[in-house]
Amino acid sequence: MIDAYGGGEQSKRFILHYNFPPFSVGETGRTGGPGRREIGHGALAERSLEPVVPSENEFRYAIRISSEIMESNGSTSMASVCGGMLALMDAGVPVKGMVAGISIGLVSEAGDDGQLKRYELLTDIIGSEDHYGDMDFKLCGTDAGVTGFQLDLKLPGIGHNIMAEAIQRAKETRTKILEIMRSTLDQPRTELSKYAPRIETIKINPEKIGALIGPGGKTIKGIVAETGAEINIEDDGSVHIYATTGESMARAKEIIGGMTREIENRTNLSGTRRHDEGVRGVCRSFPRQRRLGAHFRACRFSSEPHRGRGQDWRHDLGQMHRHRRQRPRKTFAQGGAERTR
Repeated sequence: MIDAYGGGEQSKRFILHYNFPPFSVGETGRTGGPGRREIGHGALAERSLEPVVPSENEFRYAIRISSEIMESNGSTSMASVCGGMLALMDAGVPVKGMVAGISIGLVSEAGDDGQLKRYELLTDIIGSEDHYGDMDFKLCGTDAGVTGFQLDLKLPGIGHNIMAEAIQRAKETRTKILEIMRSTLDQPRTELSKYAPRIETIKINPEKIGALIGPGGKTIKGIVAETGAEINIEDDGSVHIYATTGESMARAKEIIGGMTREIENRTNLSGTRRHDEGVRGVCRSFPRQRRLGAHFRACRFSSEPHRGRGQDWRHDLGQMHRHRRQRPRKTFAQGGAERTR
């Protein structure tokens, strides 16, 4: 949530904070709330990166980038774009492409008639060139196109030919910057940081939502208590899992998958025989599945041979049933007479 005293959007999923303290330009001053410079430069960097941020369905995280300017003698907003891009990739955000930005300046001389006599474009201007120059043109984008731009102009106007030349200069420079960035990190990290919370979405058959929730929510509450994960279920069968660790996420997905998966004929399944209960001990590895007997007769279980309680076992279900039918009857004595059962 964000404050919107003047109207506009009240929430954001992606936000970039830009901080420009006075000491970054050798000045002293009070550090308080953001000024117009922080708001403007932060907004430029944010809207330049936003087009490559994945959608909420692809990446269900809220994302915040904090750009802390320690020293300034150039375009810190373009530095925030390039640094923010690498930060997103290093964090494991599956961005759609790489964005870089550059500033193009202009110094010009006018004739006696007020018409432009000569000019010179400057690439990646420094502070003095920004102060004494006539233009600060910032352009951001990917290899495919532009994602954001801003033009500060001190002249009453500028010709199309100069702007076209500035755009071409910015494109060529942006391509070189992207090559340098790719030499450091060319793809987003495949794994999130171990300190980042896990958020994943899986799809289940909507008809199995009731079985997953259980009577009075007993089943879903049991999964939450066992795994420590938070689970939200939508009517279309989307199950959103939120966990603080990878182990918690993996266990929650394992349980939910076992409860909602469709068991097909001649499928290899792994189970744990907890007690000497025959098929019932195995079926507990796939809880809430209906007509388990019919399903499991068509399956073959693959794991280690059974050696006792709590251990995995490997057995063909049909052979197990034949073995039980061929077992000799147990005899015992009662009241002096031998009986069979």
